[in-house]
This record gives sequence, C-alpha cells and structure tokens, in this order.
Amino acid sequence: MTRAAAVKTGWLAGRAPGCELASPRPITYRFTGPKAPGGLRGSAQFERGRLSVLSFNRGVRTRVGVRIGAPTARMVSKYRNAGFAASSMFSPVFAGTFVSVKRERGGRQVLGAFAQGGHVQNLAVPAVAVCE
Repeated sequence: MTRAAAVKTGWLAGRAPGCELASPRPITYRFTGPKAPGGLRGSAQFERGRLSVLSFNRGVRTRVGVRIGAPTARMVSKYRNAGFAASSMFSPVFAGTFVSVKRERGGRQVLGAFAQGGHVQNLAVPAVAVCE
C-alpha cells in the first residue's frame, strides 16, 4: 500500500521521522487518526513511499489467537501447531525476546513479536522494526 492510500483511510495521524540510521529514512504514523478503531495502539512504517511494517502494542489478536501479553512460549507453540515455522531468541542488546514466524522453514518472516518478562509486548507484520 502506498503512504498516500494508507493516510487516506483516516486511521493514521502523527507523522514522524523513523529510524535516523536508515537510508532513506522511513516515515512513521500512529494509529490515532479519526477513523482508527478504538483501543488500537501501534504504528505504520513507510519506506520509499510504501508500507513496510505494521506494529501493534494494544488492541489486536493474531489469526491463531495470540494477543499482547501472551506468554512467548505459547505464541511459538500456537504457530508451530498451526503449521508455521516459529522460533524465539533472547537479545541481550534489546533486553528482550524476539519471536519470528515464517510460513515454512527457511521462508520469509510473516509475523514478529517482541517480548519482555516472557510476555509479548509488541506484534508486528512482517517483523519487529528495530533501530540500532
């Protein structure tokens, strides 16, 4: 989706520059527009005018029922049971665990999560965006 089309939905507001280390620098928006669903919290990131990442920290549930606050191990288990390749790895740099969900082993990531204290804090499509 283009940035213009996404903004036109009325879900997005609060344009801001993204990671200062990326080139070209992405543009981000929050889901605070006048037509955004109540209770939804997160952001949309655009690179070169196209949607690249959707990230949520409240108000969403994945297709297999994972919500913010779910135990990391449960998320990995639910996706493996649904036939996906799912894994998690603790990162001392970010002091948390990243979860990766792929359609098949060796395939492209389709869903990501970031967890702290063993519970999902952020869900993102296709992956959690980091700026390091």
